Amino acid sequence: MDPFDHFVKDELGFKFYVRYADDMAFLSADKRNLDTILAVGGAFLAEKLALTLNERKTFFKRTGDGLDFLGYRIFYHHLLLRRKNMKKVKKRIERMARQYTLGELGPRDVHISLAGWLGYARFVNTYNFRRRLFAGLRLKRNSEHGQRQGAS
Repeated sequence: MDPFDHFVKDELGFKFYVRYADDMAFLSADKRNLDTILAVGGAFLAEKLALTLNERKTFFKRTGDGLDFLGYRIFYHHLLLRRKNMKKVKKRIERMARQYTLGELGPRDVHISLAGWLGYARFVNTYNFRRRLFAGLRLKRNSEHGQRQGAS
């Protein structure tokens, strides 16, 4: 896909283009630019790389409505996390806290998991969500499960 990236950026001069693997997003205030990139980009993919666009996943969307892409909701001036992902992390943290209480997870396990999610969430404004998410979180061992099994 590298040749396509260079074609879009260097030859077509398209500024607002994002790609991860085979997922792409093109942003423009002018629908004609998007029509052009769809036609010319689709032809380039077919001729040079023997690839076709998935018609079911190819669509135009107003940026005011937000674009769901790679786990984020992209708006013109800001990014948000996908609502579904916010619900999933809330459940995951609650489950992790229970597992920690029971001695099934250690502090390092919790730290690694939270660091991974915080790395994903750092690109968007999640301050209020993180504050609410972690406000009631207390990692406390149940007295009968003091150490993790197998740990010394």
